[in-house]
Amino acid sequence: MKKLIISIVAVVLALSCLFAFAACNTTKTVAIGVQAGTTGEAYVKGDVDWGFAGIPNAKTSSYDNIGLAVNDMKNGSIDYAVVDKSVAETLVAANPNDIKMIGIDLTVEKYAIGVNKAKTELLSQINAIIARIKADGTLDAIYAAYADIVINDEGDQGSAPASTTYVGVENGNSSAADKLVLATNAQFAPYEYKIGTKFYGIDMEIAKIIAAELDLELVISDMDFAAVVTSVQQGDADIALACLTVNAKRALSVTFTEAYEEGAAQVLVVKKDNTAFDNCKTAEDVIAVFKSLK
Repeated sequence: MKKLIISIVAVVLALSCLFAFAACNTTKTVAIGVQAGTTGEAYVKGDVDWGFAGIPNAKTSSYDNIGLAVNDMKNGSIDYAVVDKSVAETLVAANPNDIKMIGIDLTVEKYAIGVNKAKTELLSQINAIIARIKADGTLDAIYAAYADIVINDEGDQGSAPASTTYVGVENGNSSAADKLVLATNAQFAPYEYKIGTKFYGIDMEIAKIIAAELDLELVISDMDFAAVVTSVQQGDADIALACLTVNAKRALSVTFTEAYEEGAAQVLVVKKDNTAFDNCKTAEDVIAVFKSLK
């Protein structure tokens, strides 16, 4: 009987130590906001097709608009956000006292235009236009014009460079026979956003040049990001421009043009007073910090 009691006590002590050890080594679950259907969502969740392992202790909160994720981070509903680097810079500029960007590329990406696979001539024409505007400085001038725009917290209203004009007819409202239908998600300032009913942004300026050179009327169809590629694949739109990262999975649905943006990446956005990632130098360092959170 005495031996039995001693054995039971030993087991209880062993289990207590085990649970205590586990509790001390439990990584904190963090809520990370992303825009639905984006590379950022694939990065946080993990995706074999993209080659992303995911953030192991992340609870992903997906939004229609990354600006809404930033608002939730500011009010404490989520902990962090992962978003395209240029978009993050614009969001931080709009909220300088509340958030900051961790300036480490978590991914390596290229942006290109998705073209309907049946439109091979259009693909060749657009590639020629991209090559020209990259070579003659037009593309650099567009980027420079949008370097200092300001957006509101929702990410879909703000300012536009003085040099820009209204871009496109909204949502297919055109009876023109010769038109270029563009599928986009106008939630990615400075690449695409709206002021009232008017579209602005780097991608929109590129689309305007393409339409003008091909003597077509630009018609912009604004939709959820997750529908952009599908819209082109199904023939409802001719091209897709929406900070669209070149990816083998997407290439099954559309043909990508030559890249117009070579240095795209996802980055982490945190509250202004967060110092946990300040000493990080690499994407691996960022993941290590996540794993160390208690």
